[in-house]
Amino acid sequence: MSAGNYKRLNVTYSGAPSTTTVRALAVGDFYYSDGGICPGDASNLPSEGCIGIVFWVGDATEKDQTLKADHSECTHGLVIALKDVSASTVWQNPYVSVQNWLNNNKSGEFLAVESGIGANDLLNNIQGYNNTKAIEAFNAVNSSNKVQAVETVVAYRSEVKAPGNSSDWYLPSEKELTLLCGKEVSNIWSNNSGGTDNCVLINGKLSSISGAVQISSAIYWSSTESASDNAFGVDFSYGIVSGHYKNRFYRLRCALAF
Repeated sequence: MSAGNYKRLNVTYSGAPSTTTVRALAVGDFYYSDGGICPGDASNLPSEGCIGIVFWVGDATEKDQTLKADHSECTHGLVIALKDVSASTVWQNPYVSVQNWLNNNKSGEFLAVESGIGANDLLNNIQGYNNTKAIEAFNAVNSSNKVQAVETVVAYRSEVKAPGNSSDWYLPSEKELTLLCGKEVSNIWSNNSGGTDNCVLINGKLSSISGAVQISSAIYWSSTESASDNAFGVDFSYGIVSGHYKNRFYRLRCALAF
């Protein structure tokens, strides 16, 4: 699949030549366990094998150096899972700073998972894959302070298999959650998600898949840390960006890059 496009081959039995049609990948397209794509406006949607909905189109490796190193082919877009991984989970309890541990033990190996709230801070980056992998490294040797939100994501990978040419499931960054909720917005701390229009669109697609669950008008955890006791989340009722104590119980839904 070339970047931003897929091909449909129409085979006929009348002796006429086959034709190939190229169509731009679009938000709302359906994503399958074999890496296939079905148009979001398809009239004969095959529900078997669908594992997510495309919610953003573009190159997710642009600012996520960890994703680029591990999955350089993931330049097409982002997919959101068909259901929440959890309707009520803490981010980390008891909580400590993940970033401090990374600074002392994995310096330079990952992008920072902790961010400030400025327009040029990492809060505005698509880097959920990096954050998740960094937190997995933390969890591996910090059994008493594991980030439960990421542990839940890891379990989901066994429940819903992702294609080998994808990033596999991870906990979205704060920027990715704002894209899922609203639209492309600069300085998300000040401007939030720019509304909830994309969430409405994605929920419409989710309603057409058997067994899928719509995104709730509630707070969802991101993989972006804001302090030793806080992590960022998005309230999908209004698209509000905010920090929350890590021991609060909020929703969680996985994403992947492809």
